[in-house]
Amino acid sequence: MQWKPDPNLYPPYLRRRIRQGRGVGKGMEYKRWLNIRNVPSDGTSSSVSGIKVQRPYHLLSELEATYFFLMDRKASVIDIREQWPIFHIDRTLELCLERGVHHKYEGPYPEPFTIDFLVTEKIDGRLSYRAASIKTPEDAADPDVRKRLSVEHTWCQERGIPWTLVDTSSFDRTLLDVMRFMRGWFRNRYQPEAWIVEQFSNQFLRLHKTNTTLKFLLSSTAKRMCISEDLADNIFRYCAWSNQIPISLRHPLLLNRPVVLGSATTNAWIFAHFERSRCAWPRPTSRGDEYAIFTRDSCFQFLYLFYADRGARAGTVRQTSLTMVKFKGTGARCES
Repeated sequence: MQWKPDPNLYPPYLRRRIRQGRGVGKGMEYKRWLNIRNVPSDGTSSSVSGIKVQRPYHLLSELEATYFFLMDRKASVIDIREQWPIFHIDRTLELCLERGVHHKYEGPYPEPFTIDFLVTEKIDGRLSYRAASIKTPEDAADPDVRKRLSVEHTWCQERGIPWTLVDTSSFDRTLLDVMRFMRGWFRNRYQPEAWIVEQFSNQFLRLHKTNTTLKFLLSSTAKRMCISEDLADNIFRYCAWSNQIPISLRHPLLLNRPVVLGSATTNAWIFAHFERSRCAWPRPTSRGDEYAIFTRDSCFQFLYLFYADRGARAGTVRQTSLTMVKFKGTGARCES
């Protein structure tokens, strides 16, 4: 799913940016519609390099960074496009008029709505697409913000694209710092080798004790394997990132602190959290757009997206009773 790169297909005032590749393409060729400098920030925006797709990503908040790292870590995800524009401006103008929403303008011209993330996954050999909006819990509860989000949701629904307002209430600084720590192997340009990664993870888990610092564990594992401590550090970070060493995302991960591994207890906390989380959403005043409550199996993928660190697999959560809100779609179609 992607917008066609031919500038002549779009309004004249957008064509210069389309020629620059903004908002079109996929993978390495994609360029976000909005850059960090285009959006006011409280100092939490950042530019990071992706691991799945190795290009710069502009993330407008720490919440966006957290969600991006979780998606970049998920095995089935093959592409993530941030600040993805909706170029059907005539339709978004109609939806804004119906809902009493002020459409964004740049001078005399309406600007495209942007979706925070368009995520591409490959599941059972088939590509699927879904849109995700990232808002603070306070913004998500704001009636005006909800109305704007309903425009995104309706446009996606009309095109069979599942759309989700991500529950960010559990996205704290610890989670973000742990993800950044694990990504260190990529920043250090470590190239993993399967045999040494497997050997390292086995040795590390044998030596692991709840009251032992990470630095000591890395030093001990390095001595056992006759490798440098710097190499051991990079291998550990890769093993944690790829879930070959199951690290808790809810506890600090630092060299001078003990390592907390994932556990069934932590999984139970996650499930309980999602069971408590309900996304209260106002019914639109026109066209009767439908919102669906979903439970059990249909919610499994969302759990795995947020917290894949616990070693959770399909068989371990399918029977969990959960309640969330999902905006249904019928499968993605390529956009022209």
